[in-house]
Amino acid sequence: MPHQTFTVTESTTLLIRECSDRITIQGWDAPQVEISDATARQDGNTIVAQAAERVTARIPRMMNVAISDSEADVH
Repeated sequence: MPHQTFTVTESTTLLIRECSDRITIQGWDAPQVEISDATARQDGNTIVAQAAERVTARIPRMMNVAISDSEADVH
C-alpha cells in the first residue's frame, strides 16, 4: 500500500470512513500526517482515508480525528 505525507495546520481533521479491520493512530509533534496501509486524499482542511481494510496514521497530537461507518479495532 502507498505511504503518503500531508503537511497540515491546527484546523485540519483526519476523517477515516469504511475501514473494515484495524485503525492505528499514533501522535507525534511534527505538523504532518503520514498515512500508510490506505490511500488518502486532502479535501480542504480534511484528510480523508476511505474504503480500506487497514489505516495506519501518524498525526499531530492535537489534531481532530473522526471515524465513521467502520467495523475496525482502533489502537
